[in-house]
Amino acid sequence: MLDMIIDKNSAKWIWIEDESAYAADVYVDFKDRFNSSKGETVLYVSCDSAFYCNINGELAAFSSCSDYPQYKLYDKFDISKFCNEKNQIDFTVWYIGDDGNQTYIKDAPGLWYVIVNNGKVVASSGVNTLGRKNINYKNGYCKYITVQLGYSFYYDNSKVNDIDFKPC
Repeated sequence: MLDMIIDKNSAKWIWIEDESAYAADVYVDFKDRFNSSKGETVLYVSCDSAFYCNINGELAAFSSCSDYPQYKLYDKFDISKFCNEKNQIDFTVWYIGDDGNQTYIKDAPGLWYVIVNNGKVVASSGVNTLGRKNINYKNGYCKYITVQLGYSFYYDNSKVNDIDFKPC
């Protein structure tokens, strides 16, 4: 169904242009805006490695993307109840970037998404998506819980992330 709705070239795998964002255990924020009308609004999303998504400030979706580097999968979320006429979508993506645990296969970092309202694409990842590093998380922390579980994380809510968003 998704293939019939979108042109395969409309949504791009994106990431920020920051060399340190390609290291292991990194968190990156993305944002975009879209308009929608009443009816069904669906988010299709994939990333390496895990994400959470807010729409208009409300948690709307989260997932660990369990796929293979050569076989990318996406998740589908009905986000209709979070949408208004004008909307902002925000993602935080955690790139694990390590090949030393049993729950993750390393690939390049990235985010891919398409938002469909009543059968029409209203937003997709690409040059209109803005991104920045999320400094509230301790990037590059790489603290293992166990080899089976992988990394823990460190989050400091007292920091103000005033890094400017830039096109991806």
